[in-house]
Amino acid sequence: MAQGETNRRCRPILLMLQDETQRQYILEQAKKLKTAGEAFNKIYVKKDIHPAMRKEWKRLHDAERTEKERAGNVGCVIHFNTRERKLYRDGVVIDSWNLQPSENLKLFSSNMTNGFVVIGDMNWERSAYDECGASLRESSTLNQVVGPPSPNFSCGGGRGGAEAAPARRITSEINLRRVLRVGSWNVLSLSDNHRLPLLSGELSRLKVDIVGLSETRRPGSGETSSGGYTYYWSGLSNGHRVRGVAIGISSKLQPSVVEVTPVDERILRVRMKHTLGFMSLVAVYAPTRMRKTEEKEMFYAKLDSVLDQCPPRDTLIVLGDFNATTGTVRDGYELCGGPHGSGTRNTNSSLLLNFARFRRLRIAGSWYQRPELHRWTWHSNAGGVAKEIDHILVSTRWRILQNCRVYRRAEFFGTYHRLVVATLELHSFSVSS
Repeated sequence: MAQGETNRRCRPILLMLQDETQRQYILEQAKKLKTAGEAFNKIYVKKDIHPAMRKEWKRLHDAERTEKERAGNVGCVIHFNTRERKLYRDGVVIDSWNLQPSENLKLFSSNMTNGFVVIGDMNWERSAYDECGASLRESSTLNQVVGPPSPNFSCGGGRGGAEAAPARRITSEINLRRVLRVGSWNVLSLSDNHRLPLLSGELSRLKVDIVGLSETRRPGSGETSSGGYTYYWSGLSNGHRVRGVAIGISSKLQPSVVEVTPVDERILRVRMKHTLGFMSLVAVYAPTRMRKTEEKEMFYAKLDSVLDQCPPRDTLIVLGDFNATTGTVRDGYELCGGPHGSGTRNTNSSLLLNFARFRRLRIAGSWYQRPELHRWTWHSNAGGVAKEIDHILVSTRWRILQNCRVYRRAEFFGTYHRLVVATLELHSFSVSS
């Protein structure tokens, strides 16, 4: 705003938006602008309905009030059903919604009230609108406010991290009161795109919503879509196809992704919106037993630093190939390790258990008694050796962990790891007086 125009009241910008995604994104960006400095402190956002719809709502409410005040209706039950948009007298419809669909209302569905967004006190170009239709013409305002729809990545720490960029926009939410199936799978290699359709087919067949993948062997970081899933990966920035992690998300949940943080070839974080807040998913690939202790400790130190960056109220889920068994002895680890652990404890086991205890995470597989065939997540090519080393760690803040098992019938090329899937669901209980 030019000097001397500070006190001049600007005309508001009215944007007609059919897409709920754009409307929500504008609200988020306007909220950020309000805290950007004194020049923006007068910005306001108002959700409103179509003027013709507002007029019809007022007519029906006035009709209800008039009927209640009419002397001949004494003792009658007058009720305006807002869901059906009908006015009843003793159960008989006496008036109803009269607004007919037209060209001006084509962007408004029958159950959509918040149709457009008003942004004012900013010296932006106005979109033309009329009192009845509020028609939107193409202008630079929409591009200026909404911006490009391409995916963005936040800044990661360590080798292979992506460059800094703004967070993804929030478009929908995961409903934790419905079943959410989260998996972990070491696929040995996902370097070629022709493998993705087969992987997506297996995940879809087993109804897996989110999966953490290990040993993807894809360099750099980025995202790709195939077969109804979107995959975010993080690998080495020098182009070498070793190690690597990824997170695959079903297309129906992908719009809830708000931030993607590639850290290095062993850690990737994805933040998602759910009905009660946010969820931080961290895919990991821990060093094997043959690696030096210093490398293992450095991995868990970096993993701790990544979780430190997560807001404290986020629901944490860490999933991947930890190359560690939990052991059968729970002494000192009763909150993180369940009564059905497996294997013999070693250095990798102690690092995993200490990490889970410090972060208050439950190792899902150790809490459910299963047949041995549904427990082992890795078996040796030579045969005779099988271990449970792929895990899903779930936050204990809410009791959302409902089940965990391994699927032997999940197949993906020559991997000798099995898919482990945890079922998450938040159960609400009513307290009777």
